[in-house]
Amino acid sequence: KGVTALDSGSAAEAVSLLSRACARMPNFPPAHFNYGNALAALSRSDDALGTYARAIELKPDFADARLNAGLLLERMGRLEDAIGAFRSMTRACPLDSRGYHNLGVCLEKLLARKNIKTKAIVPEALAAFGRALELSPQDANIHCALGTLYSRLGDYAQALELTRRAVDRKSTRLNSSHRCISYAVFCLK
Repeated sequence: KGVTALDSGSAAEAVSLLSRACARMPNFPPAHFNYGNALAALSRSDDALGTYARAIELKPDFADARLNAGLLLERMGRLEDAIGAFRSMTRACPLDSRGYHNLGVCLEKLLARKNIKTKAIVPEALAAFGRALELSPQDANIHCALGTLYSRLGDYAQALELTRRAVDRKSTRLNSSHRCISYAVFCLK
């Protein structure tokens, strides 16, 4: 019932129901995960992070809990913590491309924030995107994100090539295609 309430936009009701579910089933990771999602929907970010941590403690390879914790940290502006969460996700869930993809995205954002090209960040970001593409070669979002990194590094030819590949993937996410096209236009300027 709590997940249904959350899906229907009743986050406060979902928090109440899922809190009770966690009390009844304290060792059931999905209950904590869904409770964390409800807390995050109410902008109770720190509480949500604690709840995701409990789900991960109970099931260390719970990829969705690790993903949501990392994404929440990123939204909170805690980029270094998000990078740590995604690094941890890649170790615990090495076959899940989302951890590598989001690690690369956060590292690229760190480059943008610091406006530097540190020797440590660039290779790690390239490796993360590379592994993500090995695991999910048809994911246009990964191609776009890697294209963003190459654009930031000034390698516009590679950025354009990745844009072409992303558009060729015919992603069902219109957002990706629009983002890629905007990068291509930027690169051509």
